[in-house]
Amino acid sequence: MICFRIAPMFKRFDDGNYFNAYLMSGGADSPREIRCRLTSSIGQWFLVEQLLLSGIRPPKKDNQWA
Repeated sequence: MICFRIAPMFKRFDDGNYFNAYLMSGGADSPREIRCRLTSSIGQWFLVEQLLLSGIRPPKKDNQWA
């Protein structure tokens, strides 16, 4: 099990079964969105969509154009 600490301003519930959260990362310019779904049968949240790897750039020390 993985636990995240999410600031209140970066989360929202679309309805009773879906949860959108925006996770802060040291390697990203902006918070990254994840979407989870609550299963009614076992009462656990499952990741259904993640946008964690979009827009990744190499570190400045490895970028000859930076």
